[in-house]
Amino acid sequence: SLFNLARFAATTPFILVSADINWPEYSQQCRDDAGSPYEDDVPGVPYHFGSAAYPVLVDADGNGGGGGRGCADPIKDACTLRPDFKTAYLEGPISCGNNGWYCRIFNDEANGWPNVGLNGDVNFGQCNREESFEDPGYDQDGHCHGSSYDSTYYWWIRDHWFREYNGKVRCCCGWYQGGTQPVTEGRIANRCDYRRLVTSTENLSDCRDANEEHGLGFESGCDPQYQDQIGSSIPEDDSVCWEIERFGYTEEGGSVPTTPPTVTPKPTPPFVSPPPTNKPTVSEAPTSPTNQPPTMPPTREPTKSPSIRPTPRPTNFPTMKPAPNPTDSPMKGTPNPTTGPSSKPTDQPTSKPTSNPTNPPTNSQGPGE
Repeated sequence: SLFNLARFAATTPFILVSADINWPEYSQQCRDDAGSPYEDDVPGVPYHFGSAAYPVLVDADGNGGGGGRGCADPIKDACTLRPDFKTAYLEGPISCGNNGWYCRIFNDEANGWPNVGLNGDVNFGQCNREESFEDPGYDQDGHCHGSSYDSTYYWWIRDHWFREYNGKVRCCCGWYQGGTQPVTEGRIANRCDYRRLVTSTENLSDCRDANEEHGLGFESGCDPQYQDQIGSSIPEDDSVCWEIERFGYTEEGGSVPTTPPTVTPKPTPPFVSPPPTNKPTVSEAPTSPTNQPPTMPPTREPTKSPSIRPTPRPTNFPTMKPAPNPTDSPMKGTPNPTTGPSSKPTDQPTSKPTSNPTNPPTNSQGPGE
């Protein structure tokens, strides 16, 4: 809870983090935004401290294949500027060329993450099901929200975090334009709410809710030219998207194991985060000092020397895998039973989280008022 964060700050002499930037540049928090006042935040303790949320890191090719430990392209700059990857994904600044962004939050109860308030404010349908094409107001696939201004990302994420719209989040660049799949082209979602920019000269006391009363939301439905997507995964460009698992506030905080790359500072030289024990199924256990080079008598039967052979781990050793692990399956479009709500279409986006340098879960998925 926020109280626990304050207590932590009061009882901890210092927090070891790498250098940070002044972000956000100014407050865009309006009266109806959920959570505590931004001005009350404890310096050095982000509002998401201690939570179970973690970013989905991607492989060297940016495809979420689990082979690497890097940030998604739109978050790469933030990952070099912020103290850790988790903060970069949850706060930004995102790099969408100021063409805006949109995020979808998907129910992830199938993977053990309670939706809390999400199901009470679902607002969009994926453009791969008949209902979404037949009814522009169909809204049972999750929560979609975005903006045409990059800087609003921090404030929307924070607001919906404290609204407890909990689930799996997939965000992409492009509202009206930008990226390769802007939401208003009608290929991804049939509708999406909008958060307006609150300027630095605005009187915040006059702003009730930046998510409403502007008429800028996308309401045009799925474009009929994409009906061939019905029943299939929506083709998405992972290079313009990023994902967050275990999104949203809970009183329990990080009850689900949180994997180190998401909660510790980024690996920095000389500590070049070796793909730590990244071979659980091969289990290269420490060799015994008695394991001499091949100078042993050839008649010796190695298979009958259990006393010098370390007990191997099972080949299915769970490598820090939360039960159930939401990140071991692709995320294309809507979440599938292993990465998202079983009630959603099978178009789960395919970025896999590899968020823990100590063998984190390897993938994830995903907004409203």
